[in-house]
Amino acid sequence: MVLAHILIGTIAGLISFVAAMAQGATFWSALLVYSAVGASATLLTAVMQFALGRSGAGEAAELTATTGFGAMPIEVTAETAPEEVGPRTMRILAVDDDPFILELVPKIAGMVGCDNITVATSGPEALDIIAKAEAPFDCLLLDINMPKMDGIELCSRIRKLDDYRDTSIIMLTAMTDLDHLDRAFRAGASDYTTKPFDIIEFGDRLKTAQKRTDDNWARAHLPEANNVEPDADNDWGSGRIAALASVPAMIGYSALQNYLTRLSGPALADAFVMGINVDQTQAPADDTQPVVPLRTLILLARAIDEVFKPSKYMMAYAGNGQFVLVSGGQSLPRAAAIEGAIQENLARKSGNIKLDGAISVGTAVRPTGGRMRRARIAFESALNNADMRAAGKRGEYQSPLRQQLGA
Repeated sequence: MVLAHILIGTIAGLISFVAAMAQGATFWSALLVYSAVGASATLLTAVMQFALGRSGAGEAAELTATTGFGAMPIEVTAETAPEEVGPRTMRILAVDDDPFILELVPKIAGMVGCDNITVATSGPEALDIIAKAEAPFDCLLLDINMPKMDGIELCSRIRKLDDYRDTSIIMLTAMTDLDHLDRAFRAGASDYTTKPFDIIEFGDRLKTAQKRTDDNWARAHLPEANNVEPDADNDWGSGRIAALASVPAMIGYSALQNYLTRLSGPALADAFVMGINVDQTQAPADDTQPVVPLRTLILLARAIDEVFKPSKYMMAYAGNGQFVLVSGGQSLPRAAAIEGAIQENLARKSGNIKLDGAISVGTAVRPTGGRMRRARIAFESALNNADMRAAGKRGEYQSPLRQQLGA
């Protein structure tokens, strides 16, 4: 229903925007009219619906907590205080030196129920607000192009704070070039949206951030949200590996999906995705998944970085000894050559240390499909190719052609 309200407001805003431009108004003046009319129409439809009686009274008593790639419902019990598990209003800090943007963002956020917003006009002011805040913010909206301290530097500083290592950080900018995109995600950005805003898309970004906030809260407060406790000697996410391996191009898995989603033009046309496995032949007796030592993952991350550093690339740890990376080139790289280069580099880095398992690099794939689906499809395909490569080396997989030939 919220989407219906937003759609009505968007249509009304677009009509007013076109009318204003036709009357000779400047772009920014017309955009202000678009915002005012769209917000008013959205609020009016919401009030009308409320007056007629809201449907769907009562809230679902469950919280979705993400674990790995899947999700499980967390049932609310009598031992869990209702006020603690109810819908939490996301606390947002928006940072931009443009007063118009700081006026517009709260209106858009309010359309999707995110009305708890604090604003700052510069990086230093934002850091001061963060330092004095009674509780950490749940989401940060950072403009990239600001004086004194740009949003990328601000993002990097915020990520170094213990309370903000897994907070949603959405970059706001009018710049769409690959250099700014790379720098923003390397600094720790979770997502990226461009000005002037697509209201529906921006609302979707905020709703994604809200879900991430709920998931983080569930992991912190509901023990049943964590099926697997991290072992001290093994890694369970990109953040820890990136910090220990000192690999700036390594970001979170969901952030890497957002990165690929944001690519456009020549950067998207040349993009490819590759999966890389640490081959494991045995799993612990009490576990269905192989455990890869953290030491192995750190060395592999460094080896991959050495091979791909000459070209622009981004990488994430997908769990269970698998890495996925996004890079670019007019022709796809040969998986066997990349595998050999990484394995050779890994051998040099490990020295006399015996590593658990070799590696397998899957055939690179080009992203295809619609914007919102291409990252998921490409990542699954690339990781599946790496799995098939590993299975083939163990003699557990044969291509359809080899099966027909009886090889």
